[in-house]
Amino acid sequence: DYPFQHQEEIELKIDSLTSLGMGVGRIPLADEMNKTWVIFVPYTIPGEIVKAKIQHNSKSYSEASLVEIVSSSEDRIDDVPCPYFGTCGGCQYQHMT
Repeated sequence: DYPFQHQEEIELKIDSLTSLGMGVGRIPLADEMNKTWVIFVPYTIPGEIVKAKIQHNSKSYSEASLVEIVSSSEDRIDDVPCPYFGTCGGCQYQHMT
């Protein structure tokens, strides 16, 4: 069993980034003390609160798509310089200062 169902929408705070630029959020597991479930969300920045939709569950983490930025980081850039940002996969950090 996974704590979230496929396509379930959740809200979480992004704590850190992976080496590939994916935001990392952690949600406490209700039935296990001091354990968290890791969720990777692309195009997010540490400190942001986001709504995300679960796309894939693995044994110890989930991957989600970004639905909405509830609270934006001051490091976010709205006018991204690359017109292919978000589609080609080569510009993981262009939304950050």
